[in-house]
Amino acid sequence: MAKPTFCYLNQKTIALPPAIHGSAEWQLGRSNHIGASEVSAVLGVSKWGGLLDVVRTKRNLRAGIIEDNDNDAMAFGREFEEFIIRAGMRKLGITTMSSPIAWTLSESLACGAVSATPDALIVDVTQTNAEGIETVVATFEAKVDRSGADWQQVNEFGFADLEPGDVRLQYYLQCQSQLYVSGCKKGYLCVATGLGYDRIHLIEIHEDKETQATIVEACEAALAWVNDASGRWPEASDSDSLATLAATIRPKGGEESLLVVGAVEAAMEEYVDLGRSKKTIEERQEQLKKVIVAFHAEGAKLHTASGVKSSFTAETSKEAFDAKAFEEARPDVAKLYRKTVTRAGGAVITAPRTKKG
Repeated sequence: MAKPTFCYLNQKTIALPPAIHGSAEWQLGRSNHIGASEVSAVLGVSKWGGLLDVVRTKRNLRAGIIEDNDNDAMAFGREFEEFIIRAGMRKLGITTMSSPIAWTLSESLACGAVSATPDALIVDVTQTNAEGIETVVATFEAKVDRSGADWQQVNEFGFADLEPGDVRLQYYLQCQSQLYVSGCKKGYLCVATGLGYDRIHLIEIHEDKETQATIVEACEAALAWVNDASGRWPEASDSDSLATLAATIRPKGGEESLLVVGAVEAAMEEYVDLGRSKKTIEERQEQLKKVIVAFHAEGAKLHTASGVKSSFTAETSKEAFDAKAFEEARPDVAKLYRKTVTRAGGAVITAPRTKKG
């Protein structure tokens, strides 16, 4: 492992190989640790995933399978990150040129089973080691939150009473993980709930040894599942994705159908009933839409007294690439651009066939 660029109060802190945040190299470098952003999933309080998701992802990474875990919301958060950091530092009265306190972008760190990449570090330039390396005194995490969570309430009452699935609790656990890895006694969570300096919420978070002990224990247990020699899986939770659940199942070919009862039977029956209801609703919606579209001959925009609106869009045409015709005409070239697409496993639930009278 690389030597840390800064001096950390946690003497066991190591630096992970440098890589672009979220890149394939970055993910591979973290296959042997539980990242701070994964801690809430491991503890079962995340609304975005569970322990099974984390274990599957780590095992896939070690097997060279790297998933695209990016999306538009995450990309927006990264692009907005620098503004949030600078706005938060301004609230603290810190600039990159400040003395004796300054801030800098962080490196990726690990301590035992836990790893962390804070968005920024606050350093004390007057505290240097024998090699003249500055000491990190606080971590800084920048977030964009459009969930409508009350961050002012957190400022007043803290995080103790937040329920599982609350994004504020997830961010708190991420910050506690960063404090543990770095050894800092405090850190800052800076949350932007919109554009404008008045929509920047800066929350000071102090280390909680009890919470950190729980985090370490959970991360070590999660890595034990990742390293399980028998390839066993932890039990799935409601937070785990359907794709992950399906990936852990290895059905045997040619096996007979099993008669199920209880919760599984009820789930299958209700699934089919909901499908019937959905079809009925969609058919009725199509009938109603025909009535609405016909009336649009009177105007492109319609509304009701209660505020329901309808806007008409005229039919349009555009040229499209005919992949099938191209492959038939130039099979030699088309072959060069073929790719393997993996479909997620799952279950296909069908209703019993009705006998015709």
